[in-house]
Amino acid sequence: MALFSGGAIDNAFRARLNAQDSTFFHNRARNAGALQNFGSTAVLFQCTLSGNIVSERGAGVVNVGGSQNNTPLSSFLSLRACTITQNRAAQAGGMDNLRGVARATLSLRSCILSGNVAGATPDLASNGTVQNGGFNLIGGNPGLAPLANNGGRTLTHALLPRSPALNTGDPTPGSSFDQRGAPFARVRGGRANIGAFEVQQVPSPSPTPTPSPTFTPPPSLVPPLLARGQVRHPAGSSTGWVALWDLVELVGA
Repeated sequence: MALFSGGAIDNAFRARLNAQDSTFFHNRARNAGALQNFGSTAVLFQCTLSGNIVSERGAGVVNVGGSQNNTPLSSFLSLRACTITQNRAAQAGGMDNLRGVARATLSLRSCILSGNVAGATPDLASNGTVQNGGFNLIGGNPGLAPLANNGGRTLTHALLPRSPALNTGDPTPGSSFDQRGAPFARVRGGRANIGAFEVQQVPSPSPTPTPSPTFTPPPSLVPPLLARGQVRHPAGSSTGWVALWDLVELVGA
């Protein structure tokens, strides 16, 4: 099977990726605008994928089972407390879970997968296995404000007052803070919100819309990852950024 693009990160060939409290935004590619997980394992926790654009499939993520040297490589992708919205593709605007020559397994828990745009299956397309861990908001109107600086070190989508994601998320969220980090508590109002953003009892700083955000990745972060060959990034495949402020692990085979 042909290797898809992977606009921000191409996690391929038995690699392992763990990303937390990060935003993938405004990336462009042919397929897999923010992330391609090809024959590998990827875990995203409290991440936002927004505004990524591809000409074909999976503007947010493509999780695909493939092969290497005629050896099948299954893929496993886990997303927990993530927000995937406003991504655009011809098909599968948000995510494409694609069984190729090997299995593709997608696990979702307490995620917003809604508000994406595509000619077919705007939010999620899958011919592989989908494990629904519950507390997800898939399709419909998620009630999100534009991607903005709502405090913290990464851009996020705040929840509007009548969002169905309010206080309906994971009862055991697994973190003391939302994507923005301290002091933005993960649980307010008795229960966590769905997705990466938690509405606080005290109003957050006024959102500042950023339709064309500028971001310079910290030199101490990006070059070592690229130099070690742990991120496959085809030249010219992306015009955006992934803000990996709290990268837990990114290793090769």
